[in-house]
Amino acid sequence: MPIVNANPDLLQSQFEWRNRIAGWRMRIDESAFLMLAALGFVGVGLWLVDPHWSRLLYAGAPWSQPLPAVLIGLGLAAALLWRAQTRRAGLARVQGDDWLAAQPIAPAARRRARTVRAAWTAASSALVLLCLLVWASARSSEPAPLLIGLLASAALSAPLLIGWLPERRQVVGSPRRSLAVAVAIPVGTSGLALLGAALEPALARLPRGASWTAGTFILLPPSTPAIAIPALMLLFTATSMAIDLVAHWRARFLADQAWLAAQPLAPARLFAAYRRPLLRRGSLLVLVAGACLHLLGAPALFAATLALALWLALADGVLCGFATRSTPNRYPLQCMLHGMLLLATIQVLPPALPLVYVACAWQAWRRGLR
Repeated sequence: MPIVNANPDLLQSQFEWRNRIAGWRMRIDESAFLMLAALGFVGVGLWLVDPHWSRLLYAGAPWSQPLPAVLIGLGLAAALLWRAQTRRAGLARVQGDDWLAAQPIAPAARRRARTVRAAWTAASSALVLLCLLVWASARSSEPAPLLIGLLASAALSAPLLIGWLPERRQVVGSPRRSLAVAVAIPVGTSGLALLGAALEPALARLPRGASWTAGTFILLPPSTPAIAIPALMLLFTATSMAIDLVAHWRARFLADQAWLAAQPLAPARLFAAYRRPLLRRGSLLVLVAGACLHLLGAPALFAATLALALWLALADGVLCGFATRSTPNRYPLQCMLHGMLLLATIQVLPPALPLVYVACAWQAWRRGLR
């Protein structure tokens, strides 16, 4: 008779993985296709980086000398430990008010579960890094054994050291919740339209993309004229706000779907509740981005084409979110798959791009209706 894990948190994690694997087995054809697509994406990435392995792992490089190599290894170990610590702190915040918080479970048992799960996170990262090091060593003409050994040692030490590090102290008190944002809902709005009207206004979402907007200015060359800076700021802000609009809609859509799950509500009706505000806000941001491109000197036709491409990318992101409403963790892979298909069509047969886009959109819509 198998021994059942007595730790409730680890047992819950074990059953979550069993349910996930059962879901993959139920959709074995789709799972196999998505796995092949992910492997193809990884293969393309390795193919692009392949010419640089010999230079990065060259034994005579300055960073392959003993002192720099030790510093690089320590930095890698610190990064893996920081990621594991962040994972453990996130689990502590979630466990502060989850369904097991009301049970008579010893705090030490919950701490042990958090440490084990954080160690597994570090171990998975270490495994990926070790496989990458083995591949890079095989593809490099003259690899540096000291650098590779230190990197491998740093990757292996992180899962072992996480249990010895003290856990971050959590603030005792009521669980922290996100601040509510006042939304001016038009008079007369009722029914499911309230969900779309309750999306946070653009000004409330603006600080969330400010860091990305500021980071894009690092890519600007020093010769950029000062007169173009305002247009570039507006262009980057509109683009980041458009991407944030899709992310905000998806978070609200999944939350509203969860608390309305007991109602006999068709998925298309819930999706239609957000259609009007998404079209209005998304189209406005796309028009602003296209106008900024035209002000920066782009021809009108070229700016309009880029604005249309941005609008279609946002629409595809929304449809991918609708298609993965039952499996939210597959949303990035769905977007990646559509992007690869569209880019491959542009490279091989550009006239077929509209048909491929329509096929992707129709497939995502039909999947969301299930």
